[in-house]
Amino acid sequence: MPIASRQRIAPNDSHLECAADGWAKPLAVSDVALCQLYNCLEARTEWSRVIVEWERAAYAEGGWSIPCRVDIPFVKTVISFLLRGFYRPEISAVDISIPEDSIVEHDASFARLMRIDLLPGFGGAAYGEAGYLLLPCLAGVLHRFDHAVSRSERIAIYARQDQWAMRSNFNCIGMQRNDLAWCAIVTEGDCDAEAVVQSHYDEEAKFSVHIGLVYRWEHGDARTPGNRTVRYYLLNPAQSGWAAFARCYRRFLRDERGMRTWREKYPSHPKMSAFARGFLMKIFQGCKRPDLHGRGEYQSATSFAEAQEILELMQAEGIERITVELVGWNHEGHDGRYPTRFPINPVEGGEEGLRALIGWGERHGVIVSVHDNALDSYEIADDFSHADGIVLRDGSHWRNVPWCGGFNWRMCPTQSIRHVQRDYPRMKELGVDGHYYIDALAAFNTCHSAEHPANRSQYIDAVREILKFTKNLFGALSLEVPFGPYFDLMDGVYIDEAAEGMCAFTDFGRNFVDEVVPFLPVALHNSVRYHRGSDASAGKAGALRSLAWGAMPFIEVAARKISESHPMPTYGNFAEYAREGYRLCCVEYADLVGVDLDDVTGIAPDLFVTSYSNGANLLINASATPATIDGKLVPRQSVVRAEA
Repeated sequence: MPIASRQRIAPNDSHLECAADGWAKPLAVSDVALCQLYNCLEARTEWSRVIVEWERAAYAEGGWSIPCRVDIPFVKTVISFLLRGFYRPEISAVDISIPEDSIVEHDASFARLMRIDLLPGFGGAAYGEAGYLLLPCLAGVLHRFDHAVSRSERIAIYARQDQWAMRSNFNCIGMQRNDLAWCAIVTEGDCDAEAVVQSHYDEEAKFSVHIGLVYRWEHGDARTPGNRTVRYYLLNPAQSGWAAFARCYRRFLRDERGMRTWREKYPSHPKMSAFARGFLMKIFQGCKRPDLHGRGEYQSATSFAEAQEILELMQAEGIERITVELVGWNHEGHDGRYPTRFPINPVEGGEEGLRALIGWGERHGVIVSVHDNALDSYEIADDFSHADGIVLRDGSHWRNVPWCGGFNWRMCPTQSIRHVQRDYPRMKELGVDGHYYIDALAAFNTCHSAEHPANRSQYIDAVREILKFTKNLFGALSLEVPFGPYFDLMDGVYIDEAAEGMCAFTDFGRNFVDEVVPFLPVALHNSVRYHRGSDASAGKAGALRSLAWGAMPFIEVAARKISESHPMPTYGNFAEYAREGYRLCCVEYADLVGVDLDDVTGIAPDLFVTSYSNGANLLINASATPATIDGKLVPRQSVVRAEA
């Protein structure tokens, strides 16, 4: 018999019955899964209906199981598996899983398992309804139910290289309607999973999002083993929304993925607190002019001595606690000659100049760190080797787009860790301590080298080893992209708060991104410091927008502008933002760095209510005129702190 639960997904005769507090009525789901297989008889990939053997449903303490199968003409059953449900009352959730040991490919010469889509169309909304889908892109994407063109997209969770512009970074999706709400997290098998979004889809014109579990990305692949589990939180729609989804995700990251709070991190390194609560910046030192072979003329933007002058000016203006990432400190400047890092850039002062800057920083409370790259590789490098590179499916080495060092032959992380283990201890010996930044660890291709193959989970595991080594050596670790598999290892990251950057490379932004919300800030705050990319150019208003998202201030500057590929602004361009951002985020409201962020409500353009778990509410007016927020008059470009 079905198991009673306030939040339940349970078999009931010929369907799964789904219900929760606040739902208008139970939801009956008869099509619980779809299966994509490679039909060897027809030599084609096809989608097949999953036959659920409802009469064989079994119930045990805390859950249930149902046998499922896929049939094709002539040979009947080719794939079978068990669908299991397990109730998690302590977190008000239901886990639905496919155990690895239950999957049977009855004869791989007839058919091979490719994908299983769980609960396709779950809770589908009609055109014109109020509400939205949450998609796992940027800082969090909302897709509303008002699109009139039928579209569908399979978004790889943790983006594939061909989908890099979608910025698919995390393993949580959701739906908010007036009569039901839910979110789902892929808790097992998330390295090989997809978020499948359907908008005004097909004849029914429904809007939905569900999880696709990938067992083979191409039909010639070996089947990726492992249990697959999706956790469903069925929520009261009156008390739900994207921020509630983010709080569910935050609990998962802390309880099951090892993400620690700042209070838990501070004892790990004496400089961790200064990094978390201080000002972060990059100083760009120089790079070569663009050249496909990496032999362009070097352009100097900032010497080590000039970097010190910028930092002295900032401290004179009251910006005292600073972490600086030097960009272009390495041989031939930014992206100059990786994986060759040394000698330290002689044009900007060499090793002596770097040591002097680090020593000055130690005496003045400034953490001097560097911007580095662990996977890029250029033929011009002294220790370049094709043998380290990622090999694509066709047997060729992956030659990525050119940067200052020429074409970038991306290294397989299983091989690049040798360079990291060789070079990073030398950086430590030079005095770098308290923080390190690694660039460009996001969308990727798998490696098909005969010597060092790496599927998606193996690739991610290899990157994690690089990050663990770096973090253990230096303390705080910052990354360019908030990629879900690394949340527990990162301490700082960029956050994409707008979709404009993706639209030049993909139609996904125009077709699916209606609003970018601070889902990741709610999930990561009090564990990771993050910054918004567009705020620095907006002065005090930009600083207030950063504060509204719980973000910390960040700028990237140089002593002088250089042309072409990296025309960095000078500190004067961002001075107002830097002063105001430091005052607001690092001084007046620094106590909130170590408090969970619970919600960010945009009342109107540039008007926000930012709510924290300790009851603090910041009423923020970043606009040029006074405004009333939550019944209180907030002067132009100012903050009122209220306690709930």
